[in-house]
Amino acid sequence: AGFSSNIEIEPWLKVSDTYDKINVEKEQKNPASLLNCYKRLLKVRKENIALQEGELQLIEHEKLERNYISYTRSHKAQKIFIYLNFTKKELLIRIPIEKPELLFSTLSNRKALDTKAHNGNIKLTPLEGIIFKKK
Repeated sequence: AGFSSNIEIEPWLKVSDTYDKINVEKEQKNPASLLNCYKRLLKVRKENIALQEGELQLIEHEKLERNYISYTRSHKAQKIFIYLNFTKKELLIRIPIEKPELLFSTLSNRKALDTKAHNGNIKLTPLEGIIFKKK
């Protein structure tokens, strides 16, 4: 399954029966794979000090919502917003800034957040997580 180039070595962990379908080689080729999602997320973390050392503060909402969580990470002059949708439904959510700059989405093809199309709200797709800051 690619753990070693030496075919005489037997891996100490059981090799999954799906190794020919689910493996690093295939994950690297798929921009929407979990592997590439983590790589993009680590890049955003490395580029933003607030995600490394910033204080965490939950964002309070008008009503108690159990279907998503949002919080900020703040470090001196940088404030980053994180929103996570835990449902299998689309959510429209009001955000506290006017011009959000998308830094990351679990959707590999999302490039921006459109607040105008949703009257100042943003749309989170099912099980999506986003990270943004003020432009």
